[in-house]
Amino acid sequence: MIELLKGSMSKSILFQEKRKVQERILAKVPIRYWSVRDEETEILFDRNLDVKVSYSMNISLGGVFLVTKEELPVESLIRLHLFLPSQPFLSTLARVLWTDVQGAGVCFVGMKPKEVESLKEYLTQLKEL
Repeated sequence: MIELLKGSMSKSILFQEKRKVQERILAKVPIRYWSVRDEETEILFDRNLDVKVSYSMNISLGGVFLVTKEELPVESLIRLHLFLPSQPFLSTLARVLWTDVQGAGVCFVGMKPKEVESLKEYLTQLKEL
């Protein structure tokens, strides 16, 4: 039993060391999102797409906690449109890392440098408030 606990603890510590930790900021950012198949065959935005509207509970440069009533499959890809005050919207892919009854923790995938800068500016403004 002790060996089993030690093994589990080692894996947990190892996972935490590999995981990038970004400062999370409480913020209610409006978000549109929809599922995509994968990065190469992403579904184009059109009228037939099942677009959902929600908001963030917290956000960082690495990802966002998306409040949602539906359960998103872990490891699935979604397209996000984050509506920041400084621009029409920021568009990025995100991978679902985990879910709970309130929503899903997602990490941004392949965000363009311009979008990273916009998000960085927004987060800096929030921290100064």
